[in-house]
Amino acid sequence: MKQEDKKLLHHRRNVIGRIAVTLAALAIYRLTLALPLPGVAVAELGATDVQVLHRVSFGAIAVVAWLSAVMLGELAALLFPQRWTASFVRNGHADPFALPLLLLAIALSAIQGWGLATAMESVPRMVVEPGAEFRLGAVASLVAGTTIAIAIGRVIQAYGSGYGFWVLIAAHFIGPLADLPVRVGEALIAGQVSLLLALSILGASAAAFAGVVALVLARRKMGFERQEPLVWPVLLAGLVSPYLVVLVSFPFGFVDAGNAGAYMTMLGVATVALTIVFVWLYARREQSMALALPTAAVLVAIIAIAIVAAFLEPLLVVLTAGQTVVVATVGAVIAGELRQA
Repeated sequence: MKQEDKKLLHHRRNVIGRIAVTLAALAIYRLTLALPLPGVAVAELGATDVQVLHRVSFGAIAVVAWLSAVMLGELAALLFPQRWTASFVRNGHADPFALPLLLLAIALSAIQGWGLATAMESVPRMVVEPGAEFRLGAVASLVAGTTIAIAIGRVIQAYGSGYGFWVLIAAHFIGPLADLPVRVGEALIAGQVSLLLALSILGASAAAFAGVVALVLARRKMGFERQEPLVWPVLLAGLVSPYLVVLVSFPFGFVDAGNAGAYMTMLGVATVALTIVFVWLYARREQSMALALPTAAVLVAIIAIAIVAAFLEPLLVVLTAGQTVVVATVGAVIAGELRQA
């Protein structure tokens, strides 16, 4: 065998090994979603309902807590001077593995875990023995789940496909997105949506997904490998928009039980407006045409996703802007690197 052939074979084995490590790590993460919290009456939940089991598992809030911490770090990196954010910012963006953000993720998982445990106690027969012992055990388990998720992300980063944080986030999001046609079909059969609206939802989802992938490929051709400026605007808009709507509407009494429709409309408008603002901020900070040139296309794709997500969510549609953008971007980046390999 020639030396070049040996090198190629070794390289291919290395790629296959990294893919295997990534898949094994994701399988372990899925296992944390199948392990119920101690003290939860699993038999009362309906053991066949996977989504319900995920909400009361060790990994129930792991990805959400970690993503929330990194989003707060990214927002700080975008708004505050670099000297204030140097401890958790790398290459202009929040580093998911920076110690301050990891500690924040664990703290958020403890806070959210206490709230989740308290909420579970309020559901009849969900908890075997409600009380402080159950709440403390649930919090400890959820913090452990977050710690395991972080370790899994680190393994993927170092020994797998790379992009450990984003691969884990995409893996968490891909389930609801893959379930979209089923949910739309169920809503259509139940008479909750018309055939035209159902086709519009699926068409908008496919177009938005394809649009984001095209933008990733366009940036790579321009020589810009980092894709965070495509992902963060819609994620940050989703983080900030609910607080903005409450802040603006609460003094006028718009946010109450009788104004759910008005709240959703305001949330959709706020999401779109904030997405535009964040895209502009990233284009301005990046100081390159790599984001400025396709800004119009970015806005079209992201606004389409945001509008569909905000206005059609009450119709049992599981499409959300952040999920679509993250899955499309991570998929395009990983696929591009595998093709080059």
